[in-house]
Amino acid sequence: MLLFGRQHCIRLGSIANFHTLRVPAEFNDVRLDRFLNINFDLSKALTQKLLRTKKVCIFGKEQETKGKIPPGFRLNENDVVQVNSELKLRVDKFQDITKTDLELIEELKSNIQYKSETLLIIDKPSGVAVQGGTNTTRYIDKVLSALKFDCPETPRIVHRLDKGTSGLLILARTRQAAIELTRQFRENQIKKEYLAIVTGSTGTDNGIIDRGISRVTSSSHDYRTVHGDLQNTSPLSNTATSPIQTQSAITEYQVIAKSNQNPCLSLLRLSPHTGRKHQLRVHCAQVLYTPILGDLKYGKGSPKGLVCDAENPPRLFLHMHKLTLPNDTNPIVINAPLPKHFLRVLDDHFDGQSFTLE
Repeated sequence: MLLFGRQHCIRLGSIANFHTLRVPAEFNDVRLDRFLNINFDLSKALTQKLLRTKKVCIFGKEQETKGKIPPGFRLNENDVVQVNSELKLRVDKFQDITKTDLELIEELKSNIQYKSETLLIIDKPSGVAVQGGTNTTRYIDKVLSALKFDCPETPRIVHRLDKGTSGLLILARTRQAAIELTRQFRENQIKKEYLAIVTGSTGTDNGIIDRGISRVTSSSHDYRTVHGDLQNTSPLSNTATSPIQTQSAITEYQVIAKSNQNPCLSLLRLSPHTGRKHQLRVHCAQVLYTPILGDLKYGKGSPKGLVCDAENPPRLFLHMHKLTLPNDTNPIVINAPLPKHFLRVLDDHFDGQSFTLE
């Protein structure tokens, strides 16, 4: 019997080619894919394959779950997770590293904003995915081994940013750090602050949006909408199924500046109190009625006449600007500089205005 972590993730042994782990308290209500990533060092692609090919079973007090289990399945304390031991875990080799990957590695190393024995915080460029997927060739998960530096373990992803979103991304350098960060994210102890340039003007200069978000799917789309507000403007209006999941979602917003030119643009500070997928994009587009500039999924991209209109595809003007992490003494506060595409639009459309981003 091996013990892992402060609260002891218990390996019960190998039974019929299965690794067997009991879920400790700190993983209660954690997604199954995150649990597998932390405890087995699995990439997203291998995790999805493992689940798709029915190589995982979960035995809990309330139910026994076999067959094809969704990655977002939420675990309960004392659940027993069995994983087929014949699958090869991720190995720190570079046999499939391309020139594009090497360029990404150098870019990420030059964008490190904070480094300690347990944490690595990088400034993710817009257009780089965190994890791989269909038609995705440039993603951070593939090159994590190159970010080990002096640490024997490969860094672990503990949260995500959309491919188009730029800004601060936390990597855990040890298994125990990943466990602790997962708990801090779940308990909303890590404060996140984004900057967004949106099209249009909000009705008020600040406020709190408390609107749940539903996931709606069809054969060709995976879309989020504010609960009870599936509108004809949705790309799924003719093909959508009923919402299959609704989660609470809370976003605090503040208007920092408004452009004096046409088209009307606003610079917002966004602080999510929850971490739902596409939360900020949905709340801006469907509650404030000010879609984020460059958002083709929930808005119309970029109005004509903007300097960014020539980019194809257009960049998303959403930037994880500031992170505040709990610490024994003083909180750790990290800021990421604005990317070039942000600065261009601010210079061209907010000319002469004075405002602070801190």
